[in-house]
Amino acid sequence: MYYYIVILSLLCVSFFSFSDQRQFEQAYAPISVGQITIFIPVDYDIFPPKNLVVKESGSNYLIEWTGVPGANYYDIEQIINGKWVRVGSDIKALSFTVKKGHSANFRVSACNQFGCSTRPAHQNSLVVDDLEIKRFTASSYKVDQNTLTQLSWEVENASNVVIRSSEGKTFEQLALRGKIHVYPSNLETFTITASGFGQSLSDSLMVVVNIPREIIETTLTPYIEPLRGKGFDVIERSLLPLPSGVMFSTHDERVVMVNRSADVLWKYEMKGVVANKGKFVPELGSVFVSVSKLDGTGEICALDVTGMKEHICKNTVHSSISSPVVIDLPPSSEGEAPKKLIAVVDMKGKLYLKDPRTLESMYKVVDIPPELISEHITANIAVEPNSSNLILRVSPDRYVSISILEQSKGCRDLSSCTRSFMSLFSSSSNVQEQQEPTINIEVNWVKEHKE
Repeated sequence: MYYYIVILSLLCVSFFSFSDQRQFEQAYAPISVGQITIFIPVDYDIFPPKNLVVKESGSNYLIEWTGVPGANYYDIEQIINGKWVRVGSDIKALSFTVKKGHSANFRVSACNQFGCSTRPAHQNSLVVDDLEIKRFTASSYKVDQNTLTQLSWEVENASNVVIRSSEGKTFEQLALRGKIHVYPSNLETFTITASGFGQSLSDSLMVVVNIPREIIETTLTPYIEPLRGKGFDVIERSLLPLPSGVMFSTHDERVVMVNRSADVLWKYEMKGVVANKGKFVPELGSVFVSVSKLDGTGEICALDVTGMKEHICKNTVHSSISSPVVIDLPPSSEGEAPKKLIAVVDMKGKLYLKDPRTLESMYKVVDIPPELISEHITANIAVEPNSSNLILRVSPDRYVSISILEQSKGCRDLSSCTRSFMSLFSSSSNVQEQQEPTINIEVNWVKEHKE
């Protein structure tokens, strides 16, 4: 014999009332025993709003709160002369305005046909600052499939907090501070949105999921497709033929070298994804690659093609997707030889010039003029042979040619000569700062290309 209780909303001829003369329906629950079902009266308590915030606006208090599922309207009370007094009732919206003159302490009850919440949301402080998402983090940003990771957040001055995922999950009516457990099955982006008093802010994070790969045995051929059969999730644009084999990168942040039989010669674990075909410099025995990382930063790395040496990496401010190139920087003074440097442009247009042997910065990092860039730079960069002229794709149908030039070391006018002379009497740190090499960027042309 089975017993179960299900809350059921029923129209009923019996009512109960409160001191304000409002009448509510009685909630009933069905109880079934075998083929017999009876209904008994039950208490039904709706939850109060999760968040309640108050803000001063001229001579008024503005009040906002989080909506409650199942609520038909809301009642608002205010402390007046030490007692809770109802100042608003039957409010269908999620906001209300009260004239100043009494305390800024309010509470809100959610109501429906069965009654109002017995534990109203209570607020004791005013919002004085703008909306702010102080923290939105995951306990782990890289997990195994269907493994727990904990999202935690802290928001200030908001009346509503929602978290949505790229896989269609939605978490609503969240508190201003809290934690939830999620179990991602695929690469998933979570976005928190906080709103209140006409403002809205969002922040996102990504959780990478390690999905087991089935290794499929295939017959080896002269082609590179068997790499997938060996379990490598190859990034096709990264394939680089080399004298000793083929180098490529994978979506799980590795760079691998295989021989012509697809046997692995060496493997580097990276801190991000290498989404480009590296630049091989035979005289150095190195391949230079750029890296994009989950936190939005990047790296430029030098990989030894023999696999015998540790790879060298240096940070970039933003993710780097386009491949590094080798340039010949013309000298600023006559009689000097051009400098062979590694040039990298990150996604947001910052230009880095590196020493090919150490990857140390040779010049200050500079920005490509922002008016030239309408989208992130992700396509590989072309360089004119034996020059410092770069050609960049800055939008789907727009290309730009720039020249990289070393600033003159000499004084160009009385003012620069005076600064150079005064630097002789400056501290060593100031001299180093003043003498740090800089470069100029000149625009050669901008062209549109439509297919």
